[in-house]
Amino acid sequence: MVKPKKPIGTTAQNIDKKAAESAIFADSEGRIGLRIHAKPGAKKSCVVAIGESEIDVSIGAAPREGAANEELISYLMAALGLRKNELQFDKGAKSRSKVVLIETKRLTIDEVPLISATAQPELCDAYETVERKFNCGPRGYPLHFGLRNCLVFNNQTIIDKFTPKGREFVGCSTRCLVKSILNISEFSTSCAQVQEEAFKSHVDCYLNCDFCDVCKTEKLAFLKSYDWTDFLSFAALQQVFAIVRKCGVFGCFRVFDF
Repeated sequence: MVKPKKPIGTTAQNIDKKAAESAIFADSEGRIGLRIHAKPGAKKSCVVAIGESEIDVSIGAAPREGAANEELISYLMAALGLRKNELQFDKGAKSRSKVVLIETKRLTIDEVPLISATAQPELCDAYETVERKFNCGPRGYPLHFGLRNCLVFNNQTIIDKFTPKGREFVGCSTRCLVKSILNISEFSTSCAQVQEEAFKSHVDCYLNCDFCDVCKTEKLAFLKSYDWTDFLSFAALQQVFAIVRKCGVFGCFRVFDF
């Protein structure tokens, strides 16, 4: 059973007000703090979202006799490449809102968001949920485009083709697109509307996840990942042109600027 270690000093004295409200912060002693909202009882441990004030983490263990805490520590060790003695609970060991402190010289605060840059194929189940509601068929958006590409970009072999910055984009855009398709399914009345609205969401999700910067260094990874026949449809081309307008034709789309 993982027991909270006695904090070194008082957290409130080490963190300024702004940092105290952040999901990821650094204290005056150089430790990294993670403010976590734990969701035990999940099928698999993974980061669901990194918000401004908390990191939502699904935990693949029940909240009984410290099992969820053990699994959370094990997950953070694997995701961030840390040793057990480099992690400690500062508070919240017995609640769902927790603060975990990281004391190591092998990790910087800028690298922590990459915790979400691992394959999360379970997120792709959302497309099957939408398909069951609308029955668009094997050539419809939920299965043919949404699910298929979601699984491609949540294959660890594909993710490993990207740099850390690129992997962060993949995780961010996946979560954004999944959230969007679920929202779209709430108000749509037909498969055609699902497809139209879903393609529109690609533009916002890509831009909000910094595609214009990421594409400058990730061209080869994208080229090796996409099925380019997907871009033969009018709806997909509209999506591409919208992104090009925002990023600039000579920004990241110069073919020979690898």
